[in-house]
Amino acid sequence: MISDTIAAIATPLGAGGIGVIRISGDDAVKIVGNFFKLKIPLVSHQATFGKIREKNSDQIIDSIILIFFKSPKSFTGEDTVELHCHGSSYILNQVLDLCLKYGARLAAAGEFTKRAFLNGKIDLTQAEAVYDLINSKTSVSLKTANDHLEGKLSIKIKDLRDSLVKMLSHIEAIIDFPDEIDEEPMDNFAPTVINASNLINQLLATADAGKLYREGVKIAIIGSPNVGKSSLLNSLLRIDRAIVTDIAGTTRDTLEEYLNINGIPIQIVDTAGLRHTEDTVEKIGIERSLVSIDQAQLILMVIDGTKDLDSEELKLILKLQETKPFILIINKIDLSDNLNLKVSPQYQVFVSAKFNRGIEQLENKISEILLSGKTDTSLDLNINTRHKEILYRANESLENALITIKNNLPIDFLAIDVKAAIISMGEIIGENVTEEIITEIFANFCVGK
Repeated sequence: MISDTIAAIATPLGAGGIGVIRISGDDAVKIVGNFFKLKIPLVSHQATFGKIREKNSDQIIDSIILIFFKSPKSFTGEDTVELHCHGSSYILNQVLDLCLKYGARLAAAGEFTKRAFLNGKIDLTQAEAVYDLINSKTSVSLKTANDHLEGKLSIKIKDLRDSLVKMLSHIEAIIDFPDEIDEEPMDNFAPTVINASNLINQLLATADAGKLYREGVKIAIIGSPNVGKSSLLNSLLRIDRAIVTDIAGTTRDTLEEYLNINGIPIQIVDTAGLRHTEDTVEKIGIERSLVSIDQAQLILMVIDGTKDLDSEELKLILKLQETKPFILIINKIDLSDNLNLKVSPQYQVFVSAKFNRGIEQLENKISEILLSGKTDTSLDLNINTRHKEILYRANESLENALITIKNNLPIDFLAIDVKAAIISMGEIIGENVTEEIITEIFANFCVGK
């Protein structure tokens, strides 16, 4: 179905200043000509102002800007027309209906990007980067997406693959023409295999950090009533989001917000104060708080720095030490900082949420804990989970190749191992990948991209 013409609304639904409809395929210009007076011939990459109206009708639907992209110099590699309309959902759907009426098919999710891949405009890592770019939440995830879109990861993979292809060609020549080409010592092939394996290990070292920067984490703020949990949330957000009073139990439900801490997307949850209560509403809030604690990857436990720890707080600290990472936050240091903790948590930070003291140190500690053990190498590429799984397979093949070399096994075995690594790396950039994988990747995209 790559030969048909597709159309879709490329901007989010809802009222806005501008809404864009994208049409791509051989009949894109012909279809638009049924409801927009075209200046023939259209000039590629040039904007044209005009009005959309039903054929043989004086009823104007919208005044728009049309931009034509001539094949192959378009995103999809096909003739593409973009209609920049006023951003009314009604207008956009009216115009889209006209496109479909005159021969276009409604695009599937991610089909424009999929066509760009199938037409050789981008490789598979760049196609994935389009999705990451749209969904980027911080400057770090944005930079990674742009680096991948520019092909920095593709270049690394292609260079690595080319070095192995070159070596495999030489090995196969030795196998196919033994009378003409002298067989080399197996050790001569080791440096290329080792260099390839080292680079793969460097790329694999970025996977966990890449996932963190792309997907983020959930953090729960917990503690007894009136210790300053909501004040801490407000300090981290830099706005007064949560209600803060001197009355214990003000927060009776979980309150979720999103923030960026040193490039890491954070979903942060302010929870109801943990205490025994007979209040039905507060009980429900505490139950939800316990669910948030269970779901969170990191806990911020707030205590009042003007008071000694009570038995329930001490019990919770000891439990957390055995279950998941947490930071003990000693709040209200503007009033007192002489608390005898009676415990030695791995991480603790002193703050005054009311006066925003210690918040930067807390943010640094949060990112330090979340990135602990997640090596981010100088490659600065942050591969995704799909790349990680494929590179593991490629590395296994290279490790088998080194075993073959070490044990001086027949050179045919080396050819098999090296070829398997080459095939795996081809999956990353899409040179050899199944239709099932392609469909799965593009199914996550929005319609219109």
